[in-house]
Amino acid sequence: MKFNQKNLLALAVVVLFSGCQAEERTAPKNPVVPIAQAQYAVQGEAGNQTFQNNKAFYWSEPLTPAVAELVLRAAKDIDLNDDAGVAARIQMTRLMADLSTATDALTAAVTDDAAKTALANLRDLVDEKVTSLTEDEIDENIKKTESDLAGANGKIALVAKNLSGALRETIALIGKLGVDRAKLGQTDASRDAMQKQIDDLNKTLPTDLPAEVVAAKTAREALLVTYEGHFRDKTRRAELTKLISDAAKAVPALTADVQAKKQAVDSLYDQKEAQFQLQYRIGKRGEIMINSVISNTSYFENLFERVTFNFNPSGVKITIVGFPEKDRTLSTDDKEQSIANVSYAERGGVLRFEVSPVKGGHYMRFRISRTRPEITDGRLFYQGEMDLCKFGTNCDVKAGNLLRHGIAKFATSN
Repeated sequence: MKFNQKNLLALAVVVLFSGCQAEERTAPKNPVVPIAQAQYAVQGEAGNQTFQNNKAFYWSEPLTPAVAELVLRAAKDIDLNDDAGVAARIQMTRLMADLSTATDALTAAVTDDAAKTALANLRDLVDEKVTSLTEDEIDENIKKTESDLAGANGKIALVAKNLSGALRETIALIGKLGVDRAKLGQTDASRDAMQKQIDDLNKTLPTDLPAEVVAAKTAREALLVTYEGHFRDKTRRAELTKLISDAAKAVPALTADVQAKKQAVDSLYDQKEAQFQLQYRIGKRGEIMINSVISNTSYFENLFERVTFNFNPSGVKITIVGFPEKDRTLSTDDKEQSIANVSYAERGGVLRFEVSPVKGGHYMRFRISRTRPEITDGRLFYQGEMDLCKFGTNCDVKAGNLLRHGIAKFATSN
């Protein structure tokens, strides 16, 4: 029964997620309706496509229908959220162009040098404020980072449980001082003294601390840098409110024509602030969706940095940068033949290839095709199945040669 459930889930993946719409088993059979090459073909006019917005994961075991549904829904929502992000960036680009035109018109209409300088100073401050987070957003980030810090301290306590009580107390005190220092203003005189105290405590730690303790402590230090940044943003936000008020008072009286042009610029800045907030919310939603996938799968985070398909008369050349490690590059052209058995079926544009990161080791089998042809903003999407197979086998499921089943999504950037 478990085997049947797994196969049903794999079928759900193919139908709902992989998007290989035109292969023989999914194409209409009576009659056969050809899928337009221009719609789904992987090959582009230039014969060369590079994908830099890539996601890939293996399903976690044991895989339940509820988890599969959750991941598939999140993955679909990621695409829709990306669409919203692209649309927001396009709108921001238009706003920036309109703002530049309106600002030039305002500057040209002002004849007094002092007024020009005052208006320029005011614009610089307003521009910084409209592209900064609101106080509520900063407070939300502070709470999240505090939660992350609590988790980091818990991890340190776990991996340091075999250390002496004195060492554990010292490591905990370093973290507490780091939190207290992060909350201080940048001009607070006690910052330097507190940093010296932290440095002195670090010097008392043995140089042969277990690697897992060092790693957990380093992760906490990175979070403390982020935490301090939130408080710096909060302080600056309050400063900007006062600075803008003072700068506005410094602008001399303007003629009616100039005042109208200034109001047009002010209105565009209001729109820019609203658009920035929209982009920020879209980005935060994307983080939540990605985390939902990561927490329920074996996710290849920060890998598959760049994937290139190069079509030429002799066949398809494929290059993958950043896999299986960040500094690795695999290619059909390398002497190890790390990418091999490439085939391309024009019917539906189905591309198959096998990737062998380690010679003589297990290999990965990909089957992808183009999806989302309705998107016309210049982005291209390809997704499909990614299997981990035993070396020297044809990845037959019944023989137990299919080790992991997963999903790969490749997309061009816009």
